[in-house]
Amino acid sequence: MLFELAESFGATTLDLQYTTSYAGDPAAAAWSSLGTYDAAGSFNADLASLNGLSEVYLGFQYADDGADGYSGFTLSSIALTGDCPADVTVFDCPTEMVNFGDSCDDADATTFDDVIQGDCSCAGTAFDCVIALANFGDSCDDGNVMTNNDIIQNDCSCAGTPLTFLTNDLVITAAFDGSLSGGTS
Repeated sequence: MLFELAESFGATTLDLQYTTSYAGDPAAAAWSSLGTYDAAGSFNADLASLNGLSEVYLGFQYADDGADGYSGFTLSSIALTGDCPADVTVFDCPTEMVNFGDSCDDADATTFDDVIQGDCSCAGTAFDCVIALANFGDSCDDGNVMTNNDIIQNDCSCAGTPLTFLTNDLVITAAFDGSLSGGTS
């Protein structure tokens, strides 16, 4: 890990530490030192001892002995360098462990095709017809047996194309056998 360190006001140290047990409270985690820094300059902290560990958290601890005043530190140009092992997955959104464009659920029933956005939030596309949870042109059933190809209209109603019958193509055949009342043979 490369970083620049500037110190002002005193002669105290910063301790670069790591933990694998961080759960939101730095005081509750067990930290181990990777090295101390007590002067300004450019540094290359060796993190090789962390190979094989998963979910490692790094932190700097300000250590003041109280004898010579307080210091102020400025960290800059922080960069992790090196080769990632083949089995390490790097995510666009590491906290959520997802990548931009991955499918997700934005918990909004009025949207569809939910995906991870560039800011790591989850958002979907709003339906054209929120009440019907459908888009213009989606298939539907207008409940009318005399229509087919039913689709959602621009006013969010469902309508189909009326069935047409050509009289020249319609042949009705009836046979009377005299069994019907009022019928003749």
